[in-house]
Amino acid sequence: MSNLSEEMRKQVKFFLSKTSDETIDKIVNLTGKYIGEKKREKLKKESELEVGTKIEEAIAQAYQIGLHLEKELQQKELSTSSMKEKFYLLTDTVAKPFLSDIPKNVHAMDYLFQVCEELEDSRFSFPYRKDTRYSQYLRNLKRLFEKLGEKDGIESKLWNVFNDFKDSKDAYTLVQATLQRLVNYYKFLGKNIKVIRKKHVDKYLEIYDELCGHYEKLIALVAVLQELLLENDTPKYEIMRKRRLYENMRFVEGHGWGSFTEGFNRNIRNALAHKTYNVDLIKETVDFYDVRKTFTLTFKEVQKETRELSALLLILPHVLISIFCVAILSIRKVLDSLPESEN
Repeated sequence: MSNLSEEMRKQVKFFLSKTSDETIDKIVNLTGKYIGEKKREKLKKESELEVGTKIEEAIAQAYQIGLHLEKELQQKELSTSSMKEKFYLLTDTVAKPFLSDIPKNVHAMDYLFQVCEELEDSRFSFPYRKDTRYSQYLRNLKRLFEKLGEKDGIESKLWNVFNDFKDSKDAYTLVQATLQRLVNYYKFLGKNIKVIRKKHVDKYLEIYDELCGHYEKLIALVAVLQELLLENDTPKYEIMRKRRLYENMRFVEGHGWGSFTEGFNRNIRNALAHKTYNVDLIKETVDFYDVRKTFTLTFKEVQKETRELSALLLILPHVLISIFCVAILSIRKVLDSLPESEN
């Protein structure tokens, strides 16, 4: 048992119960799968027994470390080397009880640094990606973050962008769509369909229509990053999101990042949005009617366009990973600048 006061234990229990209810509700809404009352109560009890105990112990240990740090500060005994040691001790105390994958002889933060490096090098393995511009999109994303890395104090601004997007309604709807539809959509796109029938084309058009809505989130986020390159203030994601899709696309293209718009066909998007398209079973083609443009794609070309847009949309998680990892790895730079302990 931890040495927390009874009042503190009650607060932890109340917090855990409230968080458990909110988390379960969120899981139900995100996955679209209902969790019954018996299952809900079982999950809550398990979290209180397992997670609750770990939280109590972590709070108690972190509190003791905090008291010790306060004492050293008052006595002016806290050196830069001991600051580094105390940082590792504090983060190990808080994180290790909840992350069983961390090796015993590895600090929690060092483990997180390693995970970030691996995430930055990760790639989606969908089989059709080699026939898209996925690699080109990634190269341009890397170039964008290299440019951002040249600006002073960019880490804190990127972290603000990350939190801004994370707290937006778009982030919630994106996770919900991913769990309920997008995973299955990408599985369908990966199928090797030799003879494309109308039922397949209908599915491709359904997928394209869905991906268009999420592409608007991606291009707004890229526009925010572009604004960071141009000015000192951190632009708000919601402000960029309120601009028209066309405005964000032209803004990104106008500053040399047109690669992030190449895989998106605005004419197809408009035709799908207004239901102004026609599937010809005899010719195996689809006619699209936009306001000022009419064009025809074969069934195979519809498949290709949908796969291309899906490859472009895969850049969105790469953007979020890059933002997160830049911020986290900046902590390592600070730690590396501190002297090692003399002991």
